[in-house]
Amino acid sequence: MIGVAPEATQARVHVIGGGIDPDQRRDGDFVGKDDRYRRTDEYLDVLRAIWTSEGPVDHVGDYYKSERARSDVQPVQSPHPLICFGGASDSAIAVGAVRAGPVPEAVTSQRPLAHAADSEIHAERVFMPIAAATGAPGNTTCLVGTPDQVADHDSRQDDVI
Repeated sequence: MIGVAPEATQARVHVIGGGIDPDQRRDGDFVGKDDRYRRTDEYLDVLRAIWTSEGPVDHVGDYYKSERARSDVQPVQSPHPLICFGGASDSAIAVGAVRAGPVPEAVTSQRPLAHAADSEIHAERVFMPIAAATGAPGNTTCLVGTPDQVADHDSRQDDVI
């Protein structure tokens, strides 16, 4: 999954190779965790090539094949947006350490649980009760508010969960 801030201005690109296996299978993805991170690594190869190439990109890999792939929209940042990578498993760290920009120390579920203990809503827009009820294993917080409120909130955040 990739999330990009509106209009891809000075955005960070958040990359998550997947969640827990049962969630992935419910979504039709039966690739195991280690292979999902290898797939994500390959995807980032293709994405970076498209972002930095002056022309179309061909790619043949284990997970993706593309001919003359290109984007009509190029990043404002040079050579591309900062890539933030999610995951704390050994395979996630192996990919994230090479592909992502500077990242804070991994704290897995501890930060969401600490925020959930303080309040049901963290930083105005992050709904925490699901994280509190489940032990924050992943995909357990959600943004609340209108699209404009969420975008405004995201543009002001220095602290991510």
